[in-house]
This record gives sequence, C-alpha cells and structure tokens, in this order.
Amino acid sequence: FAQYERELAGERIRDKFLASRKRGLWMGGHPPLGYDVSDRKLMINPGEAELVKQVFRRFLQVGSATQLAQELKAAGHRTKRGKPFDKGVLYKLLHNRTYVGEVEHKGTAYAGQHEAIVDRGTWDRVHTILAENAHRRASRTRATTPALLKGLIFGPDGKAMAPSHTRKRGRLYRFYRTTTALKLGRDACPIRSVPAGDVEAAVIGQIRAL
Repeated sequence: FAQYERELAGERIRDKFLASRKRGLWMGGHPPLGYDVSDRKLMINPGEAELVKQVFRRFLQVGSATQLAQELKAAGHRTKRGKPFDKGVLYKLLHNRTYVGEVEHKGTAYAGQHEAIVDRGTWDRVHTILAENAHRRASRTRATTPALLKGLIFGPDGKAMAPSHTRKRGRLYRFYRTTTALKLGRDACPIRSVPAGDVEAAVIGQIRAL
C-alpha cells in the first residue's frame, strides 16, 4: 500500500506539472537569458533580451555557431550564470522555445503566458539554417573513416579529441581535433589538431613493442 501511495502521488505530481505546462506557466528553475522571475512569472529583462535578439540576428548573418560563439566571447558577453559563450551554450539558446513565447514539456510545445523576445519569422529562419548545418555535419560524419583512437586521445587541457577530416584534390586527410578548438575556435587550444595517421601509427608501434 505504501508503494502504491508513492506511485499515485508521483502520478498526481506529473499530471499537475503537465496541466501547468499546458496553461503556459513557468514551473521554476533558473530563468533563461533575457528573462527574470517575478511572482512566479517570467518577465523580460530589457538588457539581456537585447543580447538574445542580437544573437539570433547575427546567426542569420554568419550561419556559424563557432564564429558567433567566438564573437560573443571576444565581446565579453556572458550567460545568465556568468559563463562565457561556447558552441554548446549557443545551441541551447537558439533551441530554447521560451524565446518565441512557448513552454515545452517532453518534446511538446505549449503557448506560454510570458512575452516572446524573438518573432516567429526569425526563429523559423534560424532553425532552417540549423537544420541545414546538422544535415551537412551528419553527411560528413557518415563519410568519416574509422578512427582507432576515438575516445582514447586527449588534448593538453584533458578534454577528448574528436576525429575529423578534409579532402584536397580528391585526397582524404584525417585529423584528431581537440573539443576545445571545435567549440571555441582554433586559437583556443595550442594543439588544435594532429594528423590521425601519424599518431595512430605511433600508438600501434608502441603496442607492438609491448
């Protein structure tokens, strides 16, 4: 009976949460950049909201999250919690439906009771570019040859290096690039990238010797 009561209480809480989301209510937590919380409602923070609009407008111009993250970092802009911008933070911001006046629950969007910062036309154009970029990245990933050291090789800052490649005059060149360089740009890491064939051969040589 105790287990049943716990499950029933949990189900009631989930139902209440869903009902609140359908009504467009803010359900607590850290407000996104551009908003403050007052009386349990999201209210626009004018200064932060202008930065959010700038991010969306600039992304439409450059079409590159890496370049935009570099620009925001160079300008000294910070997130709501005081962290510098990188690609991951930027993608979360660009995908946050709060900015078009919606709330989301388990993948379903509902009209929110707060004011939107970004108009629907801008949102749709940004997400068209994001979808095109994702398709190109997926195509490049499918074309990548197997990387022996994926998940095993790390940069000087202790973060993993990811396999990458490029083609020049029909020839494939493979590399391992640090995630720091991928997120923040080439100048953010002293190593940047290493030739995959050379480092794999060195590792295999050591293993054979052992």
